[in-house]
Amino acid sequence: MATPLLWTRQPDTIGILGLAINTCAERNGYGAEVDRIRELLEAARDLWATIPAIEDEAQQRQAIRLTHRLIHIADIEAVTAGVGSTEPVRTGA
Repeated sequence: MATPLLWTRQPDTIGILGLAINTCAERNGYGAEVDRIRELLEAARDLWATIPAIEDEAQQRQAIRLTHRLIHIADIEAVTAGVGSTEPVRTGA
């Protein structure tokens, strides 16, 4: 959901990254992975907030790309959590 806003240089007024960060409170048996995801999303959120203040066009594009990369890495972490793990997945039940 964040990508179209980033590419059109709109601020995250909806709070997309805030919602994603809040979901990191749910551990689901993947504490270390969730912590990494939260850190990536927080870094992306903080960088995204600085983009409007960057006056140089090239630097602004770099910041947008870096923000997108951080979000993309967080997404990869989310879909690969536990891959290759020998531990059984714990459930809340």
